[in-house]
Amino acid sequence: TYVFGAGTKLFVTASNLPDPSVKLLGPSDEDISAKGKGTLVCLVSKLSAGFPAVSWTVDGSPTSSEVQTSVARRDTDNTFSLSSYLSVGSADWSSGKSYSCTVQQGAASKISATLSQSSC
Repeated sequence: TYVFGAGTKLFVTASNLPDPSVKLLGPSDEDISAKGKGTLVCLVSKLSAGFPAVSWTVDGSPTSSEVQTSVARRDTDNTFSLSSYLSVGSADWSSGKSYSCTVQQGAASKISATLSQSSC
């Protein structure tokens, strides 16, 4: 890692980065029934660099509303991890829509996890 000026960082990595681990967890039944909404959690680990692009789709269409993504943190093995959250209404969750979290680091390394109510 090289730092220039007032904090501009340059990361030099291998051209082919290994795929990160991406796990997608559904909302709890308690939140869906009691609050009328729930949160999907995308757990990302084994990132080679701490600035991946994280995106969500609902039935194949991109969404950015109701999304929050944490800052990547360095793990003891010198990889990075982060979490991303998507809030969903109970009607949308119950309708069987398909939710995907996609993580991209570098130009070629892209991996997704997909979940719907029927797969939980």
